[in-house]
Amino acid sequence: MRKFWLILSSIVMVISSCTLITYAHQASALGCNDVQFIFARGSGEPLKGASAMAWEEALRARLTNTTLTYNFYELGTETHGGAKYPATAVSGSLGGIGTLIGAYISAGSGFSFGESVAAGQKELKTYINSVSTICPQTQFVLGGYSQGAMLITGILDELPVDKIVYIATFGDPKLYLPEGKGNHPAACQGRDLSNYRAHVPDCHAYEGILGSYRPYQPASFHGKLGTWCNDKDIMCSSGMDIADHSAYVGSGLYRNAAVKILQKLRTKFPVHFPSQDTSNDVSSPHDLIIFWDGRLDGLQLELYKMAAQRLVNQTYALGGRVAFYLFGYSWISYAPCNLACSPRQIQKYLDNRTHAIVNSSTPETVLLWEMKKAMLAEQWQIGATKTIVVFSQSPIDYLDKSKYSSPSAAEIAELSLKIDPVNIYTVSSDVTPSSQWLPNATSGKAYSDSQIDEAILAITERPVAHLALSEYLGQVGDEIVFDASDPDTSLPFKNNLRYDWDLDADGIFEFQDAPAIMRQTYSRPIDGYIQVRLTDSSGYVNTMSAHLLVAEHSIKLPTIEINSIKSLENNRYQVYFTTTAPKVLVILDDAILGYIETNSTNNLIIQDVSGHHILRLIPYDISSRGEAVMVEIGSTESMPDTPAPSPVDPAPVIPDIQPTPQEPSNTMPDLPNHQPIISQLKKPTAPNRFIPKAPNTGALPRGM
Repeated sequence: MRKFWLILSSIVMVISSCTLITYAHQASALGCNDVQFIFARGSGEPLKGASAMAWEEALRARLTNTTLTYNFYELGTETHGGAKYPATAVSGSLGGIGTLIGAYISAGSGFSFGESVAAGQKELKTYINSVSTICPQTQFVLGGYSQGAMLITGILDELPVDKIVYIATFGDPKLYLPEGKGNHPAACQGRDLSNYRAHVPDCHAYEGILGSYRPYQPASFHGKLGTWCNDKDIMCSSGMDIADHSAYVGSGLYRNAAVKILQKLRTKFPVHFPSQDTSNDVSSPHDLIIFWDGRLDGLQLELYKMAAQRLVNQTYALGGRVAFYLFGYSWISYAPCNLACSPRQIQKYLDNRTHAIVNSSTPETVLLWEMKKAMLAEQWQIGATKTIVVFSQSPIDYLDKSKYSSPSAAEIAELSLKIDPVNIYTVSSDVTPSSQWLPNATSGKAYSDSQIDEAILAITERPVAHLALSEYLGQVGDEIVFDASDPDTSLPFKNNLRYDWDLDADGIFEFQDAPAIMRQTYSRPIDGYIQVRLTDSSGYVNTMSAHLLVAEHSIKLPTIEINSIKSLENNRYQVYFTTTAPKVLVILDDAILGYIETNSTNNLIIQDVSGHHILRLIPYDISSRGEAVMVEIGSTESMPDTPAPSPVDPAPVIPDIQPTPQEPSNTMPDLPNHQPIISQLKKPTAPNRFIPKAPNTGALPRGM
């Protein structure tokens, strides 16, 4: 018997040793790095897809001047703890959210999405624990997009907080922002903003489309969590834009998050960062557009080429982007190189400028027309410092004399504010009083040839301006809080700033040398763009603008109320509801089934119901979403059968349709896996997984 136990013990030790050897091999490969960066992709995205690579590239760009050792791992790369994150793909029609046909909806199968999330959570916990066993000093930075975001935030209280430096979530379908609740939420007046609200411009954002984790941020994670949500992202805002949910790479929010992460790493590992080198700490990237006059020639052309090259090099060195536009006599000589251009392409366009290509006597140009087209067409990064620099033979007032009546310089200035803003600088042979109007109106400046060095410093070394929100909404009598303070004030280049404010949207900064946080009560309606202007000790200036709408009354969000539920034969349930919305989004468990158009009857039938389910109905009008209602179906023990207010309305019977297998698409918007009609219902992986934390909260208990 003793021999048996010795053999068994040996087997256990061998298995344990093999496991440790596997993780030891991984840790060895990692070299027990200072930091592990872990990313969880969205539904249907492949490994090393657009989101994961944008996350990695943004971080690497910020870590060029450090001795920090680090490694990147993407969930789903390997199996850990018997689990491997599949990032279950979206299936169904384009966008995954179509209008449902008929009144009957199958209960369907939403469990594959839940199983995918659960697998990712198990892999994440096992991976962190395993690396920590071998490398106890290693710290972790986590990032997740959509399904990958809710994967992480669903188990925050199960992660070792002492090992986590920071967590960044993007487009989280389980986001919770209590300040966005109701028709007149505090967030719209800039009040009570959650400390983890890194970038959520929609002040009506309240909870994700799949409900919310509450608390979203456990107390122990205070200061270690930030969430990013695009303006109208259907998953995390009150909007209904699927394209916004797919736009995190293009909008530059991974770069935006990388700056915050860099600040956290600098605090955690000060010895690995040169104390005087803060070149990568700028809190926003820089989008620069160069407008080049085709009439430039000779010494002036060579002078401007050198200046432009310095601007380009400085912008790229700080992780920014550059576009090159050539303007002339009512035409562009070739398609412009937009902000997606590479440094090599920009260099090529500059190298090709060896002589004038337009007659220098030409008295007219379409500069403002081309400027407007560029400002509207470019995919500006959210939160980026935005600049247009015009290198021209003549002062800009001369160039403004276009034979076209539109746009005017005033229209360009207004468009600049709407974009947030675009600061316009000019460099020309001379500066006249009238040529300074447009640069001054956009908080830029007009420079002459003799001021080129000053111009380059003013453009590249400006302070970074930002506001907590991109839009403020209120009603007459509201006090609105405008916050331009920087959450991180430890960096020397951010100190000694002067703040000027234009809070009545008239273009005049009526509050000079004011606090970074301003409170203003409005006694009349107003609709325009407020601004904050920052000036540093060197006199360099930057601005940020935001839309302000003060109305007589607050807006009314659509509402919905469930009146009754009728249990029918053959595992069917009829749900009666009342709503002010023209359409309602139907979600069963975590499966998004689609929209139904509302009518005088307002009822739907869920068929093929077996077991316990959570039904969520979300009302939508043309531009916004109301608060969801939630009800249990399929559990007669926990929910009494309530009579319908009228006999069951006839509805066409739609036959069961078996889903057609589809290949995952990394271009398809990220939505949970579902089919409108599915005949078989899968069993959940864990009992009661979909029981909410509290009635009608849409929140799931953590760890379930």
